[in-house]
This record gives sequence, structure tokens and C-alpha cells, in this order.
Amino acid sequence: MAPEGAGFSAEFPEAPEHVVQTLSSATGIEAELNQYKVAEELTGRMMIVSYNPLVGQLAGLGDPDAALARMVADQKSGPRRTLVSERALTRDGHKGHELVMISADLGNDKMRITWRVFIVGYRLYQLMATANDDASQARVDRFLGAFRFTPDAAGPQVDAANRDLWQKYESEAGDFTATLPAKPKREATAAETPWGRREVRRLTASSAFPPAEYTVTVVPLAPRERKLSLTESLGAWEAFTLRGRGDVTFTLKQRAAVVIAGHTARVLEVTATRPDGDVNARLLGLPFGDRFFELASLPLDARAGSLDASRFFDGFTPGAPPAPPVAPQ
Repeated sequence: MAPEGAGFSAEFPEAPEHVVQTLSSATGIEAELNQYKVAEELTGRMMIVSYNPLVGQLAGLGDPDAALARMVADQKSGPRRTLVSERALTRDGHKGHELVMISADLGNDKMRITWRVFIVGYRLYQLMATANDDASQARVDRFLGAFRFTPDAAGPQVDAANRDLWQKYESEAGDFTATLPAKPKREATAAETPWGRREVRRLTASSAFPPAEYTVTVVPLAPRERKLSLTESLGAWEAFTLRGRGDVTFTLKQRAAVVIAGHTARVLEVTATRPDGDVNARLLGLPFGDRFFELASLPLDARAGSLDASRFFDGFTPGAPPAPPVAPQ
């Protein structure tokens, strides 16, 4: 069998059950886990192939090799398991790892588990098969030997999985509309800004392909800050922004001016240096009446490389700035 779009072909002793589960990360990314399974209830023997998108938030690590090592360590540390052997392996040019264990979890201290894991592009593939005698071990060997990757194993190309997910979302205050790849997290929080610490409003959404975060931040401006010239306001924002964020540092590559709703904004193209490597990111600052808008697109995984965030930036629409106060008659 070779399920369409699954990226693999495999041989099962009978038609497998196909189960789809939803994986959720703490930052709001949801991704599907597809599992193909044949199980014998009486003996506990089973054969499973599963795959799911592997992104920074779901894996906990951006580097593929580190993510693979973590998966292996987690499997080895499982309770009531005795490691028989382990080895690195390659299948169709893709690196993987194999563990063979005896597990008392399955109610049979002679049950032998063979587990294999591969990372291909943005996908994690896992195979598991169990055996408790020579005949069932022969079936396991045949199952593992027949597994092959197909050309679409790496999963959808960048943004292909999200092409129909982008929607417009309006801020709760009604002062802007943003186009985002997922339902955003909305928060009001105290944060450092170019003009000191103050309460800001923020919308944040994440995409799975590529793993990236999109943020709109609204900073309220005091009367004295509204009087700053455009050069002063944007200069203060740029200097503050290039300090970086947490463990991510920014290096300016290029700046440009754009006009949004009749107001001049500044776009910064930067190299964001992350612990797992460098990625290209974009930030935009827009003084707008009594508030300052900041838009940021940041890849969350060095494998994402360059991120095409044009849909996010082109889809942003600020509301009308407040009218100036009317002088008393």
C-alpha cells in the first residue's frame, strides 16, 4: 500500500486501520498525526506506521539531528523496557534510528518491540512492530524490510499546507485587521517598548509549514511621543528592535519605506540568529496617531530559511486614526 500524500509504501499482513489524531503545541500550532495500524488483540502483536509534521514547537528542538536524538532518548527511558540493541540506519537516503526492546508494558515479558524513527524534511516517521515468537518475528522483518519512502515523503512544500488557512482577523479594539495563518492568541501585557515599559496589545499566530510566528503589537503613544517627527519615531523603534529578543539577535540587512493607509512605515529585513542557526525575518514599524503598530514575521526553525511573509504584511489594514480634539468654542 502507498497512501496518497503519505510519503511511504508499506506491506501489512492485512488492510491497516487508518487513524488521524490532532497534535497541539503550547503556542497554538495544530498538526495531524496519521497512523496506519494492524493489531491482534489476543496476542498483543502489532505493526504501525505513523507520520506527522515536525516543527520546532512540537519537537521542542529545531535541529533535526537533535530532535531525532531526543526521540530516541525518550523511547529508551520508557518504563518497564529493556534495551536489546540500537543502531543508526538509512532508508532511501534518509537518516534514522532503530531500537529493539523487550517491554513488560504489553503484558508479555517475551514481547519484542522494534521501533524505527526517521525525519524527512518537515515530517517525522515512526515504525513499530512487535513479535513474541520466531514466526511473528519473521513477519516483523518482512514488514520493516518492505517499508520505503516515496518522493513526497518530505511533506507539503513551504506554505502549501496553509494556503487555505489564512484569514482576516480584527483586533478587539477595532483599530486594525490582520491576515494570519491561524486563529491568533490575543493578549494585553506589560512590555518594554522604545518609549519605556507600558501595556501593549498583541496578536500572535503560528504556521506549521514553514514553522513561523506572526505578531502584531500595538503600543500606545503618550502625547509627547505623538509629537515626534517620523524620523525620530521610526529611529527609536529601529534602534530598540535591533537589540533582538530573548535568545534571538537581529542583524540589519536592508531597510525600506512603505506607505500604508496614507502613513509612512519602515520595513526592516534582518538576519535573525537563533540557537539552531540563522533565518531571514522581517519587521515593520508604523506610527499611526496615538499608537504605534509593529508587525513581525519570524521563522521558528532554521530549516525554514527564507520566509515569504508577503501575505501577512500585505494583508494588514490599520483602522482610521483618532480625529484631533476639537477646540472649545
